[in-house]
Amino acid sequence: MSGHLYGRLGFRGNEQDYYDPRNSLLPDVLDRKLGIPITLALVYCEVARCAGVRARGVSFPGHFLVRVDPPAREDAPVVVDPFFGGRRLDEAGVQKLLERAAPSQKLIVAEHLAPAGARTILVRMLINVKWIHATRGDFARALLALDRIISLTPDSVPALRERGLLAARLGAVEAARADLSRLLELVPQAPDAGSIRQRLEELRAKASVLN
Repeated sequence: MSGHLYGRLGFRGNEQDYYDPRNSLLPDVLDRKLGIPITLALVYCEVARCAGVRARGVSFPGHFLVRVDPPAREDAPVVVDPFFGGRRLDEAGVQKLLERAAPSQKLIVAEHLAPAGARTILVRMLINVKWIHATRGDFARALLALDRIISLTPDSVPALRERGLLAARLGAVEAARADLSRLLELVPQAPDAGSIRQRLEELRAKASVLN
């Protein structure tokens, strides 16, 4: 499987420009044969499905993986790193990968290697896209990615906070007020509730001036 995808077809992880936005866009990944773990995992799983192999994505901390389930259900799944040529990882290798992202965590196979659902995968892809655009100063595109994240997870407090503050930064006062107010409805005792309320007062004052 890995030999076909990475050897014959030429897919590979983009180590030279990991944060190129095109690495997160499937049409570009298929065209350029370059990607990041999550997009290459999607390609891997689809090729596997066409070959009759059961492979599913794993939303592993810090590095998306693939698990391949053998035909005999009692056998342990094979863990594959889609970024580095589809190499197999044993339990020690997976634990080492976990320590890089979350040093205090101990590997729990049933938890850390559970298959990810479609919504989880899409949200994680959008978070990547949002982060890349934000770090490049393209806040309009970052806001668009946040819109899509919230359409999939409407009660996500971190996403509401981030979109509300970003909308305020971009001058979208009413949109910012709506998000920050919703955040306080969900978690009125949030650690930053005081600063959020202060920001809302500033936005109300700004809205009254604009009106």
